[in-house]
Amino acid sequence: MGTYDGTNGKANQFCIDYDAVGTYAAAPTFSAFGDNTHAAPSAGTQPGAQSGSPIVNGQNPDTGTSPITSYLKLNEYGDDQTANPAAGTTGTVTVTSGTAGSVSPGAAAWLANWQSMQGAIELVTHRRTPAATTAGKIFFVLALFTGPGMSLGTLLPVLTFTYSFV
Repeated sequence: MGTYDGTNGKANQFCIDYDAVGTYAAAPTFSAFGDNTHAAPSAGTQPGAQSGSPIVNGQNPDTGTSPITSYLKLNEYGDDQTANPAAGTTGTVTVTSGTAGSVSPGAAAWLANWQSMQGAIELVTHRRTPAATTAGKIFFVLALFTGPGMSLGTLLPVLTFTYSFV
């Protein structure tokens, strides 16, 4: 897999590859939390209570003022499939990219704009529930920023891929 280089030319930086044994019960989601307790982020709070909080919480004005987004951004391809996406991501990723709530990519497309990874505040929901007992792949790309308002230290945010199955 290619390293993200700031361009939209990388289609398969990360991939979740699942087999045909199980069946998803709902569309999976991506987000990030300050640690594995999945405590709710507090937008703009530095340093925060968990080790990864400075990244996930973001800081005004580094990551925006309304909303204050995370320093961690994600773009996801909208179809679960077996082949790589034909092209790289769309949209320009910046430290202020992201919007409140959940966003989903369209069919056979990347998100038009990158989304901030901030717990249940800002996240990505896959376009659909993957087909039952069918193998597939979900492609996504990450970008991590830093800024002068971010607390320093050993920062360990937790990227979550949340799913349920039947």
